[in-house]
Amino acid sequence: LYSDLEVTAYLSYMATLRNLPREKTTRRLRDVIEIAGLGGVVGRPIGQLSKGYRQRVGLAQALIHDPPILILDEPTSGLDPNQIVEIRKLIRDLGRERTIILSTHILQEVEATCTRALIISRGKLVAQGSIDELLQGGSTNGLYTVSMHGEKDCLEAAIHKLDGAAGVTLSELRRETASLEDVFRELTQ
Repeated sequence: LYSDLEVTAYLSYMATLRNLPREKTTRRLRDVIEIAGLGGVVGRPIGQLSKGYRQRVGLAQALIHDPPILILDEPTSGLDPNQIVEIRKLIRDLGRERTIILSTHILQEVEATCTRALIISRGKLVAQGSIDELLQGGSTNGLYTVSMHGEKDCLEAAIHKLDGAAGVTLSELRRETASLEDVFRELTQ
């Protein structure tokens, strides 16, 4: 962001860089200012805005050319709790109309804003699925978690007899409900 530019001037400049036709620029500026909730700060230099409003200006400039996909890296980093709630709501609202890829290490952020997640550990994809699937131990990159009760040796022998079973990893009984943090911790150990 250019802190010395006024919000609308900055967004107009970004529209020019994105080759947005002049006849569409005015309408698109109105749209992104409304979408990002910037109406109250139009006319002010970006450098005078709070961190939350600067995040909104950044989102507005990313939306100026109406892309089908947005990639956001730590969009709530450094924001106060009220700003976090507002930005999360904005991300969920934007996600209804386009694909948003959110890169974050804050798992509460994922639970609050995402419908699907991919968990990467040490450069490898270790799990993917809806938040509910991940929390319930469902489909994770072609692997399945099955809860069974019985003697360890009998269970292992029975699973090895199943078609398509590549291997068995036995673990202690899991809790019925887990947080995404618990799932991540287990997958990345």
